[in-house]
Amino acid sequence: MIEYKEHKPIKPKLRPFIESYMRLTWNEKGEKAKAILPRPGVSMIFTDKKIWIKDKSLPDNILIGIHDDVFNFKWTADTNFCFIIKFSPYGLSRFLRMNMHQMANQLVESATLWGNSINSLHEEIMMAEKMTQQVELVENFFSERMRGPTKTEESIFQFADVLRKERGHSSLNDLRKSVPMSTRQLERKFKELTGVDIRTYIRICRFERAKLLLIQERNLKLTEVGYASGYFDQAHFSNEFKMLSKFRPKNFLGSSPFYKYLSEMERRKNLVLE
Repeated sequence: MIEYKEHKPIKPKLRPFIESYMRLTWNEKGEKAKAILPRPGVSMIFTDKKIWIKDKSLPDNILIGIHDDVFNFKWTADTNFCFIIKFSPYGLSRFLRMNMHQMANQLVESATLWGNSINSLHEEIMMAEKMTQQVELVENFFSERMRGPTKTEESIFQFADVLRKERGHSSLNDLRKSVPMSTRQLERKFKELTGVDIRTYIRICRFERAKLLLIQERNLKLTEVGYASGYFDQAHFSNEFKMLSKFRPKNFLGSSPFYKYLSEMERRKNLVLE
């Protein structure tokens, strides 16, 4: 059985940089697995049990850099709890003084970046009984470490937001003109703040949109999902989706228990609203 809750940031100043918090609990026998699929941003995971990837044990609080591949986590405990922070595409850059490209496609132990303070936060999260308490702890931690963006960074953040919304529907060259810097400077700074180049970012944003539509809009035809997500045609959609998830779109929910569970939650919510 899966228990899932999601919470939006409470503090307004954090909302551009932290998208949401997730609380996940698995209660089931045998070996469990969770595929961490690409998304446009860094994710941070706190767990109460050991997890593995490729037979390697991981720390109990890690950062998953923006990535265009699948990370398959496994654990053996009958019950496992995770608290997840989903940063916006450029969000983590406000809390660390480093080039985000160094984290791309990487799993990074949080303590190597924040020291014992993040271990203390981990302990407090595990002890808190309510999600609202956990969110408050996390927001206090990151509020103390937040840096405001420069005007140049703000323009790139806005550019990244538009790209995410458009997903290739608009001309990239036209969108570049909205940023007051050369193409070369934009590419370099964009990669520094998000972790990936612009074209890889668009690929991940298209995939994210398609994944959400498959979960939330099960009545849509695959051709409609592909078009709404910014893919050129059905073959492009199917091939790209498989490259980023390991599954064809038509097989995605049936092969992904967690995302099938989210889809069922959406279906029940819509039935109640109707």
